[in-house]
Amino acid sequence: MIDLKEVVEKYPECLQDAKRLKSILYDLYPQEKLYAGILASILDDGIVSDIQSSKEIDVFSFKSYCKKIETKHGFAGKYIEGCLNIWANAFGVKINTPPVPQKNAAIEKKAPVQAQAESSIHTHKYVDTIVPPSCTEKGYTLHTCDCGYEYKDSFTNAQHDYILIECSEPTCEKDGQEIYKCCCCGVEEKKRIPATGHKFGPWIEQERPGCTTNGYEVRECSICGKKERRTKNKTGHKFSPWRKEGEDYVRDCEQCGCTQEKSIPIENVGQILEFGRYPQTQTGKSLPIKWEVMQIESNHALLLSNRLLDGLPYDPKVSCSENFELCKSVRWSNSFIRSWLNSTFLEAAFSLSERKIILKKAVHNNTYLLKRWYPRGSAPSVLSIVDSFNTDDFVFLLSVEEIEKFYHIKHDGNSKKKIALANVTDYAKGKGPSFNFWHRWALRDTQIDVCANAICSKDEYGPLVVYDDYLAEANFDTYYIRPALWIDMTSSKERAKVQAQEEQKHRAWELAEAKRREEQKRLEQQRLALEKERREKGVCQYCGGEFKGLFIKKCAVCGQRKDY
Repeated sequence: MIDLKEVVEKYPECLQDAKRLKSILYDLYPQEKLYAGILASILDDGIVSDIQSSKEIDVFSFKSYCKKIETKHGFAGKYIEGCLNIWANAFGVKINTPPVPQKNAAIEKKAPVQAQAESSIHTHKYVDTIVPPSCTEKGYTLHTCDCGYEYKDSFTNAQHDYILIECSEPTCEKDGQEIYKCCCCGVEEKKRIPATGHKFGPWIEQERPGCTTNGYEVRECSICGKKERRTKNKTGHKFSPWRKEGEDYVRDCEQCGCTQEKSIPIENVGQILEFGRYPQTQTGKSLPIKWEVMQIESNHALLLSNRLLDGLPYDPKVSCSENFELCKSVRWSNSFIRSWLNSTFLEAAFSLSERKIILKKAVHNNTYLLKRWYPRGSAPSVLSIVDSFNTDDFVFLLSVEEIEKFYHIKHDGNSKKKIALANVTDYAKGKGPSFNFWHRWALRDTQIDVCANAICSKDEYGPLVVYDDYLAEANFDTYYIRPALWIDMTSSKERAKVQAQEEQKHRAWELAEAKRREEQKRLEQQRLALEKERREKGVCQYCGGEFKGLFIKKCAVCGQRKDY
């Protein structure tokens, strides 16, 4: 084995000349002529200076040197790697990674000598040369004869000789990457390593949801420690049934223990409840009045009786069928039904404590101009609104606008859904016709009906009513009543608190008003005293200036005439 380190130390001039190095090695190691030639070729290619100036040789550089020598000189890869190790040991340079044997190195083979029979036909004697593939060209075996004939076979595909030079590991959310570099041509190739994804544990509750507040729970990734949070929706109250306590209704939440108080237990639109009492049979016995919740606004609720409670004329002194001109003067504001609802009915149907929660509301009233194009019994069409006004009522009837809103039916007779008529009570049924078609109930809006053919003998005027599936006019003396009213759902404690605040504000206003009047009185007295003083001095009573003029005295400052 060649000890190149000893040779270099003894003959340092050999590093300057590859031929001299080769001759010295031939003399010292006559049995290692192959290695001596390869070592000299490495020196001649300038690779020795690179090795000498390096602290260590990485895999990429080592394979690049091997490829360069193999391509240029055609030596076998195993011999090249051995010689590179000899040069590295001579200079004490470390090779970082053990060399990797190269495949498909160019090796010259001589065909075995065969006995030839005497013949006039030329027999090819081939020399096989294995040409390894490059990065872009295919590899093959070349068979060459001394006569000049040659052929190729055993082709192998072109391929890069990649080595891994950089690697980044994937994380839960970020992809990793491997970078490979060809030791022959230097081209790089990147390979993506998909992210592993989180591995979350179970959800763990951190804050329990309450009746009115949300809670949350957390889970954690066992790889990277990332935490995720999600909301647990509030559960809502679980109230006990309503119970009567004094003037209010009370219920408690089973979960948080809070207490809810209302003057009347209303929870949602469409709810049916009992409020007040009124005779609803021919026997005259008072029964609880059932109401349907039509609308809720904050702590106020609109109730509509779900039965026809009575039958009354719009005005008992006026009959539209007998005196049309007098009937024209009747409006909701001066009707008998309105007066009866807000006095007789209000006092008869509700106790004093119940009347405290009935609100006085401003209701809007319209007068419609209708025109009848077809014989009597058909639905009229709305042409216009000829009059509008407001009234303040405790109890009232619904309007056309409210019927359209709550029941989705139009005044022209086109209904989106058939309205379910309220049941006619025995008491009301005894005051009118018993046919279901006549179970009409009056509205607070009125109408003028203009006839357009000979079937209608004259114009008519009267309140609007609701039939089973449309709105229409009806010139009758008796109308069924479905009262409506607004109630305050605020508890008596809250109402007392609001009333105390209002009284406190009123007292503060009265005190401020008294101070204002007192100050005004003081200023007036001060003004009169100043005016008296100026009169006594004979100067202007307004500004104190001097008067000028022979016959008409005027102030020289403000120009006011002397009035004393």
